[in-house]
Formats: sequence, C-alpha cells, structure tokens
Amino acid sequence: MWWGILNIFRKFVARLKQREANRYASKFLKDNEKRRLANPLIIDDVFLDNVSTGRLILLTSSKELHGRAFFVESLGVQVLHGIPDDLSKDDFVLCFGYNDFLKNAKMLYKLNVEKVFFIEAGFLRSILMDKSSSVFNRALCFFVDDLGFHYDPEQLSRIEVMLNDPELTLTDQDILRARKIRETIICNCLTKYNDQALSPLKWETTRRKRVLVVEQARNDWAILKSGGAAKSFRGMLEVAIAQNPDAEILVKVHPDTLNGKRGGIEKSYYGDLQDTGQIKLITEKINPITLMETVERVYVFTSMLGFEAAMMGKEVHVFGKPCYAGWGFTVDYQVFERRTRHRSVDEAVFIIYVLYQKYKNLDGMWCSAESTIETLLNLRNVYLKECKSISRTA
Repeated sequence: MWWGILNIFRKFVARLKQREANRYASKFLKDNEKRRLANPLIIDDVFLDNVSTGRLILLTSSKELHGRAFFVESLGVQVLHGIPDDLSKDDFVLCFGYNDFLKNAKMLYKLNVEKVFFIEAGFLRSILMDKSSSVFNRALCFFVDDLGFHYDPEQLSRIEVMLNDPELTLTDQDILRARKIRETIICNCLTKYNDQALSPLKWETTRRKRVLVVEQARNDWAILKSGGAAKSFRGMLEVAIAQNPDAEILVKVHPDTLNGKRGGIEKSYYGDLQDTGQIKLITEKINPITLMETVERVYVFTSMLGFEAAMMGKEVHVFGKPCYAGWGFTVDYQVFERRTRHRSVDEAVFIIYVLYQKYKNLDGMWCSAESTIETLLNLRNVYLKECKSISRTA
C-alpha cells in the first residue's frame, strides 16, 4: 500500500514540476519574442561576432552529440554544457530539442538570457542518423530559429514570421531557383536521412489508386504541440479510408519505430494494424519519396513528408500544425488564425530551403542549399557502394 501511495505522490510532484516548467517556458518565449521581433538574431552573424569573446552554452541532455557535434565544433567557440553562474551578454545558448529547453526554461527566464537559438535537424540532415562519428552521420542542415521551435504552433517561430511577412516578396529569379532545388531534391529522392536504397517498388495490385498515411515517432513534441495523440492518428487513418474507399491505403511506419525507439512497433500508433485487402503496413526501410511516387494523396499529422509530398505535387492532407501548413497549398484540418498569407509551394521552398535553413559543408563552413544537396548526393553514392561491397563479401 505504501509503495502505491509513494508512486502517486511522485507522479503528483512530477506534474507540478512539469506545469512550472511549462509556465516558465511560456514566459521566456513571450519575452524573447518581443526582443527578437524588434531585433532579429542571424546565427552566422552572432557566432562570427562572438568567436573571440563569447562562449557557446549547449542545452542538451547528452554530452554525446554524435552527428550534431560537427555543427557545434565548426562554430569555433568555447563550448559549455549547462548554464554557467558567470553567464555574460557575450555568451549565447543553443537549445537542442524541447525537452532540454523545458528543463532550463526557469533559469533562462530568471537570467533574462538574450542570445538563444532553438535548433532542430533540417530537411536535408545527413545520410545516417546513428551514434557513430562517421561522415555519413554528419549533420549538415539545421533549422536555427531565434524565436522558438519551428514545430511549436503555440508560439511564433521565425519561419512562420517569414512565410507570413507581406513585405517578403520573391523575384522570378528566386522562384526559378526554388523550382530547381525542388526538382533536384525530388528527382534524386533526397530527404532528411538518406541511407535507403533507391530500388523501384514492385507491388502488384488490382486497385486503381493508392494513398499514403504517415506515422510519426510516438509522443514526439511536434505531435504534442499540435494537440496530437494516439486517437489523432486513428482518426487520420479513418478519414483516409473514408475518403478513398476504393484505394489501397499504405501506412508508413516511422524509422525510429523500426529502429526500436519509442517502445518499438508494438507501442507505435499503428503497431496493431494488420494487412488487409485495403490496408498495407509498410515496415521495411523505403525511401519516402520513392514511396510517395506511387500514391495520389498523402495524409500526415505534422511529418515533414507532407512538405516533400507537396513539392511532388501531391494532394496533402494535414491534421496537425506543422510550419508548412496553413499557407494554401495543403488540405488543412485545423485552423491557423495567425497564418493569413497564401504562399505557393515554390515560395515556401525558397523561404525554407534558402532563407531559413542553415547549412555547413564538410569543411565546417557556411554554405548554400545547392552545395549541401551536391554533398549529400556524393556521400550517398559512397555509402551505397560501401553497403554493396559489404553485402558481396558477407
């Protein structure tokens, strides 16, 4: 009995701590929003200005950064883990992920930290995502935001401000550049992680069309911030079935689920689904763009695959609030009160891939989206050749 009471008390204390962290996170982000809308921080400018005097404070749950270490080391500044007592205005903070931001939100608010960036892996990250230090796991592309996390619709993010900005108009040359980037990405099947073989799919079916339903890693912050839960993914699947009664419904399991993370497939949102005459569960490693080439519609909650599907000209149904939804080129199931401007897919590609995302080349220098695309294509060729060589000798 006492053990049960102790567990109840621990859960109660944990909820109180979580509420306090959420409260301070909200306070800090609101104060930061006022500062940054008046005076935006440009990450390369800030780092270059502070390279000799400032320190880089990492807010991350692990000192083992793996693929992210390359990005951090390339900045060429003194790196500290955790907020020091002698924090100065020359120092700046990188928040790698929402969990670690929450853990430090109270301290960030009380110290009134001014130079904070919110970091997440971008749409063109690397070949692999593992715990190796190999060149294939080197993260080359990041979302770097001075307002908040791009997947948090409760707060403003820099990407939302840019997409919504009535004064941010693009030239014909900008649109042409965006179209070339989009076509190169899609034609070469480049995505966030690029270790999948590019073999064409050979599925036999008597159905006239296919649609794709995309799972995500369970309880990911991108899902939670959009109010998502297991029932959200069940509802999304039900809508896809109802809207496409004569189609084959492909359900793609998330790579983290296949790798055993977040409880594995048994605890995934679609882990108990069975293949039927209409539903096909995709549990093998498949390049998502290769997969989406075979479908007419794509159903996502907040997955980045929704934006890649839009880049392919697919009809994309979005049930959460990712940064790319609410601009007029997706079918949205939630209301976006702040997002009032309509954008074309090519406008969104330019703003996200050219203006917003940040890139490092293999020498650790800032570079362009096009340069990163070329690097990833070369790395993938080497990686796939090595995989074939290992397979032949095994």
